[in-house]
Amino acid sequence: MVLTTRQSPATNFGEIVFHTGMTGYQEVITNPIYHNQIVMFTSPTIGAAGINHRADESIVPTVKGVVVREVADHSNGGR
Repeated sequence: MVLTTRQSPATNFGEIVFHTGMTGYQEVITNPIYHNQIVMFTSPTIGAAGINHRADESIVPTVKGVVVREVADHSNGGR
């Protein structure tokens, strides 16, 4: 599978795993259990809840990549 990205011109390879939750995207992206995996979010939009750095599982993202349908331009301010 070849995916076009908006942010990275580099080619990445990795195991694709699915996250089916409607929330928790920030925790998934920073969770060391997903280290070097590409996470595909099944929720149609991520980012609408905003971010809260206190919810991070680690200081930096640990995933190799994420696949989303849409990233919210603005948050609802929920976090």
